[in-house]
Amino acid sequence: MRWRNALVATLALIAAVSCDQQPLESPQEVVATAPDFAVSTGHAQTKIAICHRTRGTHDFILISVSQTAVDAHMAHGDGQVGGPVPGQAGMNFNDACKPVPSRRVITVTGTWNGTSYLFSGLFTVAYAGPVDAIATVNGFAGPMRLALLGYKSGQASSCSTAWLPTPLPPGPTMSPPTVTAHWDEVPPGTYCLNVVTASAVPPWPSPYSWTATITYP
Repeated sequence: MRWRNALVATLALIAAVSCDQQPLESPQEVVATAPDFAVSTGHAQTKIAICHRTRGTHDFILISVSQTAVDAHMAHGDGQVGGPVPGQAGMNFNDACKPVPSRRVITVTGTWNGTSYLFSGLFTVAYAGPVDAIATVNGFAGPMRLALLGYKSGQASSCSTAWLPTPLPPGPTMSPPTVTAHWDEVPPGTYCLNVVTASAVPPWPSPYSWTATITYP
């Protein structure tokens, strides 16, 4: 009888405790519905700018996605700011995800020896577009300007304004050692960069040299 009484008391205690406790909720399932889905871990998600191809068109819009979703977007034909445009050779995305001609950078040098110019470093514009140049001049302190010259092989004066596809005005007058210039629409062709005095000549300037960085399409 004692063990029966003990068993009944134990069952009554278990029933009382069970009534006071609330049942545990089953864990909810989280389903990813988009490639850029990210489950929050309590830390801010790193966002990456993506040029997203709009459905049914070849237009792109700027969106931000989680870093873990970048590969999936790229695999579906999207691109990144500053990167190549899928399916459009020679084009890159600008900051607004608009396709623009890709741009390259070259360093060129040149000298004026008192009687003639010597150019080292030609550059070829593959697509019509903007050209920017910045030159550091040594040996001359007067006002100067940058000028683009056309190039034609086999000529005595290989670099000359005579070989320009279309006339291109020189850059603004500046004081050395740094001289810059920008041209909006430079047509395809091969060019030399010249650094010339802004004043009329003669008298001819004393010898000087320059090193320039050119960014071009």
